[in-house]
Amino acid sequence: MAFDDLRQFLAALDDSGQLLRISEQVAAEPDLGAAAAAAARLGDTAPALYFDNIAGFSPATPARVALNVHGSWRNHALALGLDPATSVRDQVAEFARRCAQFPVKPV
Repeated sequence: MAFDDLRQFLAALDDSGQLLRISEQVAAEPDLGAAAAAAARLGDTAPALYFDNIAGFSPATPARVALNVHGSWRNHALALGLDPATSVRDQVAEFARRCAQFPVKPV
């Protein structure tokens, strides 16, 4: 994969304009669930959502939540290290190519 961890991937999403940061305080329920449902309906270019102010958590023990990181084809292309405008067909072909090269046979 193109990234070593989620932080690197979130930075790439942010750099490409595919990460929407929400700093207003939200409740874990129903706000996060509603945001996830809404993001899923935004289509092929939907951004990932990053919440860093969850009610019930303090600055000493913060909670951060990332949603929809693979919820659009643009984000999926970025996860594969491809141009965000890569077609769905080419993304699927690249994913299949990488699966075929996987060093461990699935059981």
